[in-house]
Amino acid sequence: MFNGVYFLAEGDTEAVELAQQVAGDLGARVLMVDKNDKVYFHIAGVAACNFLIAVLELAECQLKKVKSPDKSYPGPLDIKILLPLIRRTLENVESMGVAASLTGPVKRKETGIIQRHLQ
Repeated sequence: MFNGVYFLAEGDTEAVELAQQVAGDLGARVLMVDKNDKVYFHIAGVAACNFLIAVLELAECQLKKVKSPDKSYPGPLDIKILLPLIRRTLENVESMGVAASLTGPVKRKETGIIQRHLQ
């Protein structure tokens, strides 16, 4: 359920050891951090997860504008059609890092396409 999930810990040795035991039982890990740095971890989590949901909502709204006569995809297009691409992007991030995973017109510096998207 929590495999690979990191929990943050700070505090006395006994509390940290208990946290590590509980996390281990759940398949999670404990990461020691300074109390003042926890806010950055939280912001990173919000950006990575909540912002992702907002971007996926934007993508799905654009897909709903597509009128396709192709009957092989039932109903209006939704985010499911992009899931293979999204998964591959996340795999690239895992294997190559964030910056190296950028693709598309921004990576290729295709300013004409970017301008059309902005319009």
